[in-house]
Amino acid sequence: MVKVFRRFRAPQFSDGAGRYLKYALGEILLLVIGILIALQVNSWNQERIDRASELRYLQDLHQEFSANKQLLVESLQRKRDAMQQIDAFIELMRSPAPDIDTIITTRRGISGVGTFNPSRGVINSFLATGRMDLLENQELKYQLANWNDVLIDYQEEETLHLRWFNGDWMAFMNRTVPRGQLVAPNDTATYAFHSREELEALYRVAFADLTYQNMIIQNRTHLLFAIDEGDQALEVLSQIVEMLATEIAAK
Repeated sequence: MVKVFRRFRAPQFSDGAGRYLKYALGEILLLVIGILIALQVNSWNQERIDRASELRYLQDLHQEFSANKQLLVESLQRKRDAMQQIDAFIELMRSPAPDIDTIITTRRGISGVGTFNPSRGVINSFLATGRMDLLENQELKYQLANWNDVLIDYQEEETLHLRWFNGDWMAFMNRTVPRGQLVAPNDTATYAFHSREELEALYRVAFADLTYQNMIIQNRTHLLFAIDEGDQALEVLSQIVEMLATEIAAK
């Protein structure tokens, strides 16, 4: 009797196990699909957050680099103006009898010294926090990472010029021509210690001095090197600003 009962229950049990197995597999499949959907939704959400963060960084970088570009343009223009003043001053040095007013007026602005100090808060934060991966434009990534090296090259030329000017140039000029006529471009010329005739005589002596002539030429050379490096920096800056604007417009 037991054997008969077992034979009767076996098919039913087998059919129940099959249904249970199908049900379990269905539940597992639904669970896997749910997990995959959740992961995809999370991925989409993270992508949206990343793109929003990228846009904010692009806008902040564009603002910073645009302002720096304008500062560099102005810095280079001052150096070019100084080059023109130096050329005019050299012509004046060749003049047989230049008057003191012309000397002072022409001499003002021939130094061209100055340092370019761009804002770097946004780019430094961007690099320090490792957010560079947010950018999709590979060329822009390279230019941003390379910008610091380009800036250092330019600032090194400015620093060399500034050290030379504050050292050799000022030391020699202080022994050669009156200080009041040397470093006050916005001051009104006064002759408290020297008459006009004495000042003109001092400058004539200086103009004939080989060291003075070389100092003027050396200053021009420093400016020339700085302008060359500055033009290269300006080209990189312009490329970065243009790429940033293009990326922002595409978002």
